[in-house]
Amino acid sequence: MKTATETPFTESRSPLDEKRLLVSIVGTEVVVLPENKSAIRALDRMARTLAKAGRIRTPFAPLTLHGSPGTGKSHLANALLRLVIDMPTVRTVQAIPANDIDRDADEPIPLIDDFLACDLLIIEDLQHLPKPSALLLCRLLDHRATRYLPTVLTANAGPAGLTFLPRRLTNRLAGGLVVQVESLSPKSRRELVTFLAERRKLYLLPEAIDWIADRSPGGGIRPAIGLLESLKTQVGKSRKRLDRDAVAAILAPDEVNRVPATVARIIGKVAAAFGIKPKELVGKSRLRTILLPRQAAMYLVRTIVKLPLTAIGKQFGGRDHTTVMNAIQKLEASMKDDAKLKRTMKHLRAELE
Repeated sequence: MKTATETPFTESRSPLDEKRLLVSIVGTEVVVLPENKSAIRALDRMARTLAKAGRIRTPFAPLTLHGSPGTGKSHLANALLRLVIDMPTVRTVQAIPANDIDRDADEPIPLIDDFLACDLLIIEDLQHLPKPSALLLCRLLDHRATRYLPTVLTANAGPAGLTFLPRRLTNRLAGGLVVQVESLSPKSRRELVTFLAERRKLYLLPEAIDWIADRSPGGGIRPAIGLLESLKTQVGKSRKRLDRDAVAAILAPDEVNRVPATVARIIGKVAAAFGIKPKELVGKSRLRTILLPRQAAMYLVRTIVKLPLTAIGKQFGGRDHTTVMNAIQKLEASMKDDAKLKRTMKHLRAELE
């Protein structure tokens, strides 16, 4: 199986934008991040080939992008499609969902000649391909490969994971270029939300960015995009900078009163378990007898309430997010070596959840 090359971007030559915005598609954007950079480089090479005048000779056929739902495979494929449509060089493009290839191989689907001959063919969601259509797709890929015509496919798994498809087809996919679009890390989700908010002229404080980014815990970004669209609808052209509480009040009003109460309950339970006063947990004391319970409370707020680090710091006397992160890491390390502490935390968690 070939893998994506590490050819560096060249802004003057590349039809794709090396900068953060790739293309605007149906009100949302695709942004270059570590998780999708290899896929963008592969599309970049394909776009350069299509941008040249004369005969097309794609560097790889086909190109398969795979990854979990919501990671942006379809957005990337559509970005390439839009770029080709807008190119000065006239090219023909076709895009089709795999489940539309629903005829037996002996009864070709409509427009099959267009799919055979178009300059760029995109087939989305290969996991939904009807099994009887696998042979037809094999013939289609073979025809295009022998003519060096670019074909892009998207799927929720790589060729080895598409076990319901015949090996004859998965071998053809593996013989091309296969690139995984990875799930977004928390850092990338925050970066993407920050960028998308800027594009929508939403003025959000870091804690509000964290709150929205944390609404897409599975590695995708669709929930966060929906929240940003809703927020833009609510605030309109306001230039007011919004903090976490303001955003939560607009997007999740039912949670506004619940979250502080839950934090207060955790502080009370932890204080009682360690024999100290709740106000000591949020105070300035750095005594060992206070530090450990404070770390425990921060850990529980993070893991149960799932507040952003900046919001947790605000609840514990205005501490910064780095202090909170270090406190949580120290508590996790202490639990590995201290069986009694581990039992205490398990008991507290059972009471609070």
